[in-house]
Order: sequence, then structure tokens, then C-alpha cells
Amino acid sequence: MTLETTEITLAQICDAIEAELDDAAGLSDSQSYDQLKEGVADTPLLQVYWQSTDSDPEQLTYRQGVRPTRHVFHADLYARQRSMLDEDMAAVLEMAHAIMVKLKQGEGPLFDLEGLRSLTWRAERVQFEYANAYYAGARFLLTVEVY
Repeated sequence: MTLETTEITLAQICDAIEAELDDAAGLSDSQSYDQLKEGVADTPLLQVYWQSTDSDPEQLTYRQGVRPTRHVFHADLYARQRSMLDEDMAAVLEMAHAIMVKLKQGEGPLFDLEGLRSLTWRAERVQFEYANAYYAGARFLLTVEVY
């Protein structure tokens, strides 16, 4: 008996994350890896892109030689251009919370992709510098495991 695996591409995962989070937090725009722009035209904005991949050479699944692979993606939330600290923080907290709620919901396959086996995530507040402007925001580090 051979374990069948489904090859999911990094592009498919990026697009699926962006599609899932697109309607969270009243975003003006969301962009997957192939839609990223050289500037921030409007906020709030979410940009999703691949960051890294690792595989555990020691861990085999079902004794069939299938190695789990972990992919890390960034979902960068540009809540608003920096202006008033209290207003900036309120916007970041509201939108970050909405994204967290969305990440916790999930029914069915993760991000509607068969083959994704687990999701862990971490969020942190960030001040982004982009094209000589500062933006209050948050970075979500999403780790998905694929067998």
C-alpha cells in the first residue's frame, strides 16, 4: 500500500490564505504574492507571501517515507499610515483581532485546500517602513504543514 500525497504549491497556499483573510477586518485591499505593489495605495491592506520552508529528515509519516513539510507565510497587515499613536493602536488592535477570529474559525480543510494538515500562527505588532512612510500594523506568521 502506498500513501498518496497531493502536491500543493506555495502559490496555491498564498492565494488560499489571501482569499480566506480578504474579508476580515474591513480591509480596503489584500494582495497575494503575485499582486504585491511597490507602494501602499490604500489602507488597511493585507499582503500575503511565502517566507520559508523546512522539512524534518528524521520524521517519517505512516512508515511510507513521507516527510511533513512546514511552510511559513507572512500576512502583513498595514492598518493605517502612522499619525496619532492612540488611533494607530486602536486600528491595529481591531483589525488584528478580526484576522485572529478568522484564523480560529476554520471548518473543513484548512484554507479550503486538501492536503494542508495543520496550522499554527503567531502575530506581532509592527511598524512598517514602506516607500519612506511609516505604517502601524501587524505581522502574522502562519505555519502550515503539508504531508
